[in-house]
Amino acid sequence: LVIDPWGYSYIASQMASELSPGSVVLNTEVVLINRTGKGAVIHTETFDPDYAGDVLSCATYHAKKVISTASVGVLTQRASLLFDPPFPQSKLNDMNAVYNMGLFYKLFFSFPTKFWGDGQIISIAAND
Repeated sequence: LVIDPWGYSYIASQMASELSPGSVVLNTEVVLINRTGKGAVIHTETFDPDYAGDVLSCATYHAKKVISTASVGVLTQRASLLFDPPFPQSKLNDMNAVYNMGLFYKLFFSFPTKFWGDGQIISIAAND
């Protein structure tokens, strides 16, 4: 079992350290992506992390390309609200057909003694 003691935030912060200041915006939700002939206009809302739901500001960003890391479940549920022009229904149907969203559980176990090697990864996936 290999566990990164820093977690994913360490990886993201290291990658972000190579970018220009202000390139990474936190506590911000993309509310609309307008696709244009020259790229995209991304509309965001920044939330106050101390007060859930309070919008502090809105911003607009221009980009040649957009990479979305939203899950397929989020894309299929919010695509009609998030993208302008909207995704064609055929694309949404394809996403639903290929990526059938189901339940997923993570189980964490604690053992009194270590029985695995330092470089070993234990992973079990089952259909039932």
